[in-house]
Amino acid sequence: MDSLELVRILILSNQIHAINKLLSILRNEGVELKAQVASNNIELNTQIKFQNWD
Repeated sequence: MDSLELVRILILSNQIHAINKLLSILRNEGVELKAQVASNNIELNTQIKFQNWD
């Protein structure tokens, strides 16, 4: 897969191993991404306020 632009992804989870596996698969497929993880509602609201998400 040819990546033409950066994909911003916000993941709400506390399962770090599963998140890392997903991100690894996407990167191995050529997806250029910026990932942020929120493990609770406060972190989620903060991330949503200060970043544009795809």
